[in-house]
Amino acid sequence: RDTARYLIGLLVFLGLLGTFWGLLGTIGSIGNTIQTLDPSGGDTASVLDALKAGLAAPLQGMGTAFSSSLFGLSGSLVLGFLDLQIGRAQNRFYTEFENWLSSITDVGSDILIPPPGPLAIPAAGSDELRVLSDKLSRLVQDQSASPRTSAAMASLAESIQGLVQHMRSEQQMLRDFVETQAGEQRELRGVLDRLSKSIGTGRDGR
Repeated sequence: RDTARYLIGLLVFLGLLGTFWGLLGTIGSIGNTIQTLDPSGGDTASVLDALKAGLAAPLQGMGTAFSSSLFGLSGSLVLGFLDLQIGRAQNRFYTEFENWLSSITDVGSDILIPPPGPLAIPAAGSDELRVLSDKLSRLVQDQSASPRTSAAMASLAESIQGLVQHMRSEQQMLRDFVETQAGEQRELRGVLDRLSKSIGTGRDGR
């Protein structure tokens, strides 16, 4: 981005330099044209022809001045816009990258640092569903209920029972995963302890 800012300033400088160069050429050409005019030495037509020929160089100098100024300003505007877009894209990239790093750090801390004490996964939801399934089973066995109601309750009880089994399997998978992570953490801690002891022993030997 420093290079872009330098190029912006360079284009502005070149535009101003071309403007001054064209203006100097215009002024010099106008002076030469005025000096070459001789109203007393000929008729009016020849004087006008000489004036037209002399004004060609000043007009060319003015064109050089305006074109240089326009080129410098337009180039600086384009580079300034590109620099602005690059700055926004860079800031957006840094922000998203920091958010990604923070999310990875949070997830890593939750996984790699398990809470002390025995693992306790709440099973209140599955217990409540099991109790509800038992109540529905007892209602199905009740002879006072209509056959349609009994069939609906039986289907609901089977669905709840399947949900309970699924929740228990998910809890077991989560428990196994956390226990595996805890074992890996203990092994890593042991390796770090042995490494620190070996480093301390090497320093004492020196």
